Amino acid sequence: MEKGIPVKRFWVLVIMLLAMLAASACSSPVERLWAYPISSPIYSTPRLAGDFVIFGSEGGTLNAVDKKGQSRWQYQVPSGEIFSRPASDGKLVFFGSTNQKFYAVDMTGRLRWQFAARERIKSDPLVHEGVVYVTSYDGHVYALQAASGKKLWQFPPLAKQTEAEPPDAGEGEEKNRKQDAEEQKPVQPPVLTPPPGAFSYSAPTVRDGVLYVGNLDGYLYAINTADGSLKWRFQAREGITSSPLVEEGVVYFGSKDDNVYAIDAAGGQKVIWKYKTGDDVLSSPRLAEGLLYIGSNDKHLYVLDAKTGKLKCRFAAKGPVVSYPVFYKNLVIFSGGQGDGRVYFVQQKTCQPFYAYRTGYKIESDPVLEGDRVYVTSGDSKLYTFKINKTQ
Repeated sequence: MEKGIPVKRFWVLVIMLLAMLAASACSSPVERLWAYPISSPIYSTPRLAGDFVIFGSEGGTLNAVDKKGQSRWQYQVPSGEIFSRPASDGKLVFFGSTNQKFYAVDMTGRLRWQFAARERIKSDPLVHEGVVYVTSYDGHVYALQAASGKKLWQFPPLAKQTEAEPPDAGEGEEKNRKQDAEEQKPVQPPVLTPPPGAFSYSAPTVRDGVLYVGNLDGYLYAINTADGSLKWRFQAREGITSSPLVEEGVVYFGSKDDNVYAIDAAGGQKVIWKYKTGDDVLSSPRLAEGLLYIGSNDKHLYVLDAKTGKLKCRFAAKGPVVSYPVFYKNLVIFSGGQGDGRVYFVQQKTCQPFYAYRTGYKIESDPVLEGDRVYVTSGDSKLYTFKINKTQ
């Protein structure tokens, strides 16, 4: 090997090259660790449950992947898609489907119970203190016992059946029976005018015994969790698919009327402030250090003062911002929708770009953060995992 590279020197060069590549990868502020592909688009936000990353798909599979990107199990629903983000109480995983059914499976993917609604289920369910809350396009909110699926109540409630007329009897006896029947008739629930429309993508939020959720009829509903009775409802000018955020007596949410709202949680009638964007606000708000972060279909992420609604800064994406943001140190992380497909890492408070990664199609799910790991699903049929190496 006189004319070539000596073997020892060759391997030294190889090791040096590998070290340089490793150093280059680590020098990137954000590193893509792995991407897990499936056979259909993914619009379901991942749920981290124990050692699993669990998400649904347009093909109707609920997928459980470990945190190294290896498949652990799948559950297939019949004739339906799964858009909702699964919920979990640590024992069961809860999710809905467009086949009008709501499911509970255990941590091995085995079906434990199911509940039939009357229309599609697309929003994210919420599990709270042993109760699962789920909404449907059938215009109802359902409260189900998490362990068994037993229905505790639904909003609005069904009209109760009155007792049948008593059989023929003597005049005096018949009069007494009719009087007793009148006294025993159940009280009919109040009829909402207009009745609720479809509950679509707005996920329920529970705070201090009250459930808050948006509706395509343009109302934000506040419902008592004890019995499913209406506390109040607030009317925007268009549908509400944004999931409300409740903090310090204020409810924050977006609407298809292009506005971001902050309203009083106590009575639901006082508008504290509202901010007009350039298009539908389908994204859900998040708070950090007194600032409200929320996206708009006008392709911007907005940063607003939570108390006044005053604009602090905004970031221009390449497509509509439907996802809600999450925070890591001084970064805010969110995704771009149709015509974009990027995962954005942006400086909080200044809205200066930090890093972006482009997937193969639009992202309509939300990023999920665990430590310095970010999990994101995309319409390109992949679950992505990123590691944040630095924030400056």
